[in-house]
Amino acid sequence: MMIPLLCVIASGLSFTVLGLGYKYASVVKSRTGAYGSVFAAAACLIGFGYSFVEAPVWGDWRVWAIGASFGVGFTLSFVFFTRANKIGPVSVSWVMLNLSTLMAIALAMVFFKEPPRWVDLPIVVLFTGMILLLNAGMRAPAKDGVKSAANPFFWPCVILAFVFNGLCLFLWKIKAQTVPVGGNGAILAVSFGLAAVLLTGFHVASGLRWHEPLWRREDVKAGLMTGV
Repeated sequence: MMIPLLCVIASGLSFTVLGLGYKYASVVKSRTGAYGSVFAAAACLIGFGYSFVEAPVWGDWRVWAIGASFGVGFTLSFVFFTRANKIGPVSVSWVMLNLSTLMAIALAMVFFKEPPRWVDLPIVVLFTGMILLLNAGMRAPAKDGVKSAANPFFWPCVILAFVFNGLCLFLWKIKAQTVPVGGNGAILAVSFGLAAVLLTGFHVASGLRWHEPLWRREDVKAGLMTGV
């Protein structure tokens, strides 16, 4: 029991650093592709290194299929999430992204016949109430320079980030059911490697109009902080 608890605590601390990385990237005005490509490349290298301490699964086509699907889903979620952070309140987009776990739970009930628990209903009720409160709060005018969600693209970006992140989380459930022995590092390497390629291509293609280096020192710092 102690080891799983320590893992949960370590995961929570890691997500704290993850949030700081996103915030730092926003403060230094890092472009999505510049920041995301470094982020994904760092995560890919760590996953690749970790794969050597697990059972070798590189020949399993399911690892590549799940990894590729995760890579595409993560890229889309990342693009919409960072866009939402730029045009609306970061607190709302972060809460919505974290609550995409509910989507993975619902999909697990449907596809893997996981029985519902008594706590599921209160969670759904609280989730629905929170969305209504967020929507009501963001209709109010902005005060003291705090951004409101008046931008018409804010909610579409948040919802798309929610959906794609929820699908990514569900892919880990599929992995646990289909590749139960090892494969975490390999899937991370494949998924974030593909994401790094996609985000780099997006960045280079869209960054030709910028009159500055494609990757600044701040982009690399933010990406490494988040990727690690």
